[in-house]
Amino acid sequence: MKNHYELVYIIPVKTDDDDTTPIVELVNEAVKKNNGKLVREEDWGKRKLAYPIKNIQYGHYILNVVDFEPQDVEALDDKLITMREILRYQIIRVNSTELPKRIIEEDSEEAKDSDETKSTTKEKEEKKKAPKEKVSMEELDKKIDEILSV
Repeated sequence: MKNHYELVYIIPVKTDDDDTTPIVELVNEAVKKNNGKLVREEDWGKRKLAYPIKNIQYGHYILNVVDFEPQDVEALDDKLITMREILRYQIIRVNSTELPKRIIEEDSEEAKDSDETKSTTKEKEEKKKAPKEKVSMEELDKKIDEILSV
């Protein structure tokens, strides 16, 4: 039975124009060669390290969510430890019931956020287009009385 794992690794950033794509592809290839299945990949971007490692101040963080057999994780660990392109890495086993929920929630939140922004912009446009109705004070008082009497 395959387990879910999170693999976070740091690619050293030596210049501003460093392209991480070849290194990411190298790691993804190592995952596939060791019978792993890439579920999700997140690029966390360039960040300053808490302390310099090998005189490097900045690193590019990548998160991979992968499915592995336990013995295959050890093989991947052996491969990653020898890769000079990776500054640091960590592989963590994630509870199989929690991971899908987190992924589904994140994906649904992203979809919900995009839907909300679309609907709010539509509402704003409709409000601008709609002519404003003037309400008399008497009508307003009647509506307030109706609401308060209920």
